Amino acid sequence: MWFGQNRLKRNDRRCPSRDLNFTPLDWANHKSPYRRIRHMINIFKSSTIQRLSFPELSLTASIAMALGYYNEIVASGATEMITISPTAFGGATTAVGILAGFRLNASYG
Repeated sequence: MWFGQNRLKRNDRRCPSRDLNFTPLDWANHKSPYRRIRHMINIFKSSTIQRLSFPELSLTASIAMALGYYNEIVASGATEMITISPTAFGGATTAVGILAGFRLNASYG
């Protein structure tokens, strides 16, 4: 018996799945030493991964592949590659880090 057989079926990929009950057999299955392998096999069936896969993950991956293709194939010496300056990258990551820190601090207060 696989963990989560008693789950409610989702109407849409945006709806989270929920367990109806957690029986002793489910608890024993949860404590199994092979649970991490089972989780890795079923990772693409999880509601979180399905919600992230489209459009966020697919859009980010397609932009990254397009930039990689352009920089490696199209701009290999003939034209300039698309790059970002280290100063702009450092400033953007610093700003994101500060905002994430404020967000984390606000969640505790």
